[in-house]
Amino acid sequence: MHRLSTEVSVSSLPDQSGDTATVVEMNDDQWREAVEQALGRLHLTYRELAEMAKRRDFSSIEAKKLWMSIGTTRA
Repeated sequence: MHRLSTEVSVSSLPDQSGDTATVVEMNDDQWREAVEQALGRLHLTYRELAEMAKRRDFSSIEAKKLWMSIGTTRA
């Protein structure tokens, strides 16, 4: 396990196929900040992303992957 700070840790674990999966643990504030940064990189708001998900019509594969990661974790 590699510590990035006192709150965030990254672990590499083997998955069922034998490949390595990376697990990132963070607190609620860090999660919100990471979501905001990801939305900012895509020039989207959460509301815009949620609308894309509702229509099942994403502006990019990156937007779809972000929704798959964060989904309805934010009201």
